[in-house]
Amino acid sequence: MATLTTDREQRVSLIAFSQDGLSALLRIEDAAVGDLFKTVDLTVAPVPKLIKTWLFQSLTEPVALKQALRAIKPQAPGPVSQKNQAGVSLVAADDGERIVVFAMKGERAVPIAILPRLRDEDGVLAEVSVTKLAWDPTGTRAVVIHAQKFAAAPGFESEWVHVVAVDPASLPF
Repeated sequence: MATLTTDREQRVSLIAFSQDGLSALLRIEDAAVGDLFKTVDLTVAPVPKLIKTWLFQSLTEPVALKQALRAIKPQAPGPVSQKNQAGVSLVAADDGERIVVFAMKGERAVPIAILPRLRDEDGVLAEVSVTKLAWDPTGTRAVVIHAQKFAAAPGFESEWVHVVAVDPASLPF
């Protein structure tokens, strides 16, 4: 629970991983700060450590993105993947009290992380949605982006990023 703070609303998008898989580029829409790109250190789990930020407004977004991508030296080719090189997929399930992240290959799945659901002052659990699951290029870290929303007034919804270190040798497939 200590990794989930509810001080302000954020929307998070995973843009790219570095070639070595040690860092990632995130696009953040922050209610208190504004729009920004962040590079984060993925070797620090469960909450990635901030490396650098680039604040931008709509007109300066392309320039900020170019600078951020140059700094991170992204993996090529293309988009982040929910499946690693060994064919292990990431899936998530909500068991009512928490979010369970699984590594899955074929029909076999093993839990690799458990994320708590937040509760409001009355003890009502937040609505949860996992917005992104992705493996870093090395297949040793999973990135989980999830949203939690409270229905009670004044209403609050935010997204969080968690890093899960996974030893591929510990997986049963």
